[in-house]
Amino acid sequence: RKLPPERRKKAWYEKFRWFHSSDGFLVLGGRDATTNEVLVKKHMEPHDVVFHADVVGAPFVLIKTEGKHPPEQTINESAQLAASYSRAWREMFDTLNVYWVSPKQVSKAALPLKRGAFIIRGSKNYIRNVSLQIAIGIQMKEGCPLVVGGPVEAISKQTSIYVELIPGNQKSGGLAKHIRGLLAKKFSEVLQKRILEIPLEEIQRFIPLGRGVIKS
Repeated sequence: RKLPPERRKKAWYEKFRWFHSSDGFLVLGGRDATTNEVLVKKHMEPHDVVFHADVVGAPFVLIKTEGKHPPEQTINESAQLAASYSRAWREMFDTLNVYWVSPKQVSKAALPLKRGAFIIRGSKNYIRNVSLQIAIGIQMKEGCPLVVGGPVEAISKQTSIYVELIPGNQKSGGLAKHIRGLLAKKFSEVLQKRILEIPLEEIQRFIPLGRGVIKS
């Protein structure tokens, strides 16, 4: 009798876009209007850093600082997440400006804003010409393969088994299958079967706006 693949318990933050930065900070982003709303209202804390791409139709992104000062590398990686999961990906931008602010600058005020939208008050700190690209890879965690995705530099610090994506028109279903096959080939024969059993949805979750292309 075939045993079902081992399942690991998911972390609370996996309902958002997420990655661990090169410096070890947890970075979270909204997936849609609802998770944007939840992220800002429930999980934004006074010491966090808040990012948004300079375009309509983009997630809010938080560095969960826990009171520590995030280095420039983490700032840049968080900006790349904000840019890559914005509508600029679908519109095939190569680069995009992103800004960051402190949590006290983010509010609903008394305005009738739609879900997931917030007002930013005061000056914004801009990071210019952020490149749109992400990596999707696999880590072994508690003996189970874990799909990870996010800025290339962050993911490359966590695993040597990853592929890079840039904006493109290949739909996520076929693209995820191709990615899974490429990643499986980088494992030993024993583990390849485990990798090929990963549900495609777990890879699709990291493909921005449902499409892209593997960087050659």
